[in-house]
Amino acid sequence: MFYALLPAGRGAGIATRSVVALADWALSHGAESVRVRTMVGNGASEAVARRAGFTFTEELVDEFDGARLRAWTRLA
Repeated sequence: MFYALLPAGRGAGIATRSVVALADWALSHGAESVRVRTMVGNGASEAVARRAGFTFTEELVDEFDGARLRAWTRLA
């Protein structure tokens, strides 16, 4: 799952509600889990993941650009 908002759209809960809606949809249609990845240090995205019911799973390195990422998982 990927989410990003322009500054004008931030702070109103739009990202959290969108992530919850998509995760709920996927889980209700047979997915066993949903994962999001955030860049290490992106506190705003990490907060969205937590508010949407995701739990930190692991830290990893992006295979394309070497960026450090955090994986978050929400189970059915």
